[in-house]
Amino acid sequence: MQNKHTISHCWEIGKKLFDGWNKIVENHGIDAKMIGYPIRMTLKCFDSKNEESIILKSLILQEMIKRKIFISPGPSFISFSHTSDDIEHTLSKLDEAC
Repeated sequence: MQNKHTISHCWEIGKKLFDGWNKIVENHGIDAKMIGYPIRMTLKCFDSKNEESIILKSLILQEMIKRKIFISPGPSFISFSHTSDDIEHTLSKLDEAC
């Protein structure tokens, strides 16, 4: 883990996904933010009354799956095998889904 800088890689890649996700949904006016930590994040969605929306969350997860991207309905974890290209691809599919 030390030789491959596993921990710093996971934080770096996770931050790219975490920040990128939140920027994309904000740009589209959708309240569907990642919360938590860049290495372990959770998707939280809210409706116009600022109440948690399982419907919006389900719709986003469904649209991502249609684009062959699986996002856990619970916590999502970053692993050493995730690459910058993986994150860019995921964010591109999110932007498309929004």
